[in-house]
Amino acid sequence: MWCVDESPEGLLYVFESPTHSGGLLRRLDAQRRAGVLCDVTVLVQGRRVSAHGAVLAACSGYFLHQLQEKRGGDAAVVISLPSTVTTRGFAPLLQFAYTGKLSLSRASLLGASIPAESAYIHDLKGLQASLS
Repeated sequence: MWCVDESPEGLLYVFESPTHSGGLLRRLDAQRRAGVLCDVTVLVQGRRVSAHGAVLAACSGYFLHQLQEKRGGDAAVVISLPSTVTTRGFAPLLQFAYTGKLSLSRASLLGASIPAESAYIHDLKGLQASLS
């Protein structure tokens, strides 16, 4: 769903996905159940449960505190994106990943220059075709 918003730089055309958050949580849960990218083990009554630390920390102050204490802060992992991905193109995609909203300038929208990087975000695949 598209709407228009004002910013100090001018008008922004904002796409908000009504399915992003639900789909994101379903995919994270599927990854957890499959043991994919789980970085935390929670012991519950002697049973080991694997989970994503970021999800636990986002949902619970207790887990946030425990993870910060045990890791001494964030355990950083560096992922290098291909050179075709620009900082300017990736920033709105990262914002979309966490909010479900994609904000584009008028110039980007008029030029139909949705970044090719959108292929990295589940709910943005096919977005450029929907603007044509």
